[in-house]
Amino acid sequence: MTIVNLNLKNQGVLIVGGGNVALRKAILYSEEGAHVHIISKEIKEELKNYTYTLKEIEDSDLKEYFFIYAATDDKELNHHIVEVCHKKGILVGSANEDEDATMKSVSYYKHELGTLAFSSNSSFPYMLPILKEMSYVLDDHKERLKYLKEIRNALKNTNQFKEIVEDLYQVDMDVLKFIKETLIHHQGYVYLHHHVSDAQNIKVNLNPSMIISLKEVGTYKPIFNLLPITYIPLVVSEGNILNKMNEISNTYLRPLIENEEDLKKVLSIFKKENNILCVYLHPRKHLTYAVNSSEEVEFHLLTENVKFNFNHTYDVISFLMNHGNHYKQIQSHITSYNENGFRVNNLGVLSDHKDIIEILEEKNIKGKENDRM
Repeated sequence: MTIVNLNLKNQGVLIVGGGNVALRKAILYSEEGAHVHIISKEIKEELKNYTYTLKEIEDSDLKEYFFIYAATDDKELNHHIVEVCHKKGILVGSANEDEDATMKSVSYYKHELGTLAFSSNSSFPYMLPILKEMSYVLDDHKERLKYLKEIRNALKNTNQFKEIVEDLYQVDMDVLKFIKETLIHHQGYVYLHHHVSDAQNIKVNLNPSMIISLKEVGTYKPIFNLLPITYIPLVVSEGNILNKMNEISNTYLRPLIENEEDLKKVLSIFKKENNILCVYLHPRKHLTYAVNSSEEVEFHLLTENVKFNFNHTYDVISFLMNHGNHYKQIQSHITSYNENGFRVNNLGVLSDHKDIIEILEEKNIKGKENDRM
């Protein structure tokens, strides 16, 4: 059998019987808006609050009702009522375990989010306490279910929701909130990072947004593919990491620095009162150009020994996007130089600076717009 919700509002319901079972059913069905009528030779005093007829039930009485419930203390009579209703095409239930009944009662518990129902197929009595316990699970998922409802309503194609709903039950709440807000605002921004644990201090300028690692974003790809998302790579320049990000986004993402003009724009952000010293990891083409041609800025590989002048003050920019192990190594060098009497200021990594993030955001938003043209 299949458990369904039966809408009894403004429907005629006949209850055959006048005892406790009949009373429980009369209360239940009337609360659902049914027009309840009782037929029985004798009835409890409380049943006189409903319309009733004091008589023995006859086959001719079993008509013109949406639903009939056999609640007598006579098992054979109840079964006879079921058989007659079958022939007349009337929905029928029975107080006895009757395989021929078209409707069987189930235990249910009303919760603010819906109704929990359980049928033990008459194997176990009184399941209400267990259903109350089960309702605590709904309490735990209340916020998630609220978001899921809003996501379903926002997705124009309901088949899309069916495709991802299982995944939506698994994602973290902050991801679910981002999905909801992206659909509401018709735009979201995913900042891709190599290791998201190293990117926790990055302050982005666009909303709704989330910073996510390459490893994590792969698991969300089926969901993100349905969303109006702009990806922004938190990378300095081209390389293997950017290539992996491009595979995830199915488009070409723009790193912070692609050419000499990009480099000049980045360097223009930093003050020029002191000597600028940039520390980088890999001899990229545009950085090699800077090493050879820049008079205002010094560029050094992380592995190089730097010769400082005691008469100058230096501002060190780490051409990195996170505070990981490479940055800790640079920090250690700066501390050592200062302990030896040099004046060296640490300006942090590139992503510590709001203007740097803005450059990345602008490049990738414009890039996406150009790709559409």
